[in-house]
Amino acid sequence: MPAPDAMIPQRELLARPVRREAVGAALRAARIAAGLNKQQAAAASGLSRHSLMRLEAGTGSLNLDRLWSLARAYRTTPSAILAAAEADEAAAETLRP
Repeated sequence: MPAPDAMIPQRELLARPVRREAVGAALRAARIAAGLNKQQAAAASGLSRHSLMRLEAGTGSLNLDRLWSLARAYRTTPSAILAAAEADEAAAETLRP
């Protein structure tokens, strides 16, 4: 079970939307590169279209199982999706001490 937000440092809470937007953009780019629309991607990954839309918008939280399912559906790897998100300058800044 995840820690309550009150237990998470403020810096991490502020980083969440930045990171989620970067991952969302990476997911959207991977879906488009795979030639899939949102409905096809949802069917291929086992996620609902609504969940996929939230992830791509940066408003949903992505767990490892979902990441692997999406990577398989997009014919890529989880590390490629994360590398694309890390390439986002604002997201990369959240990794700095």
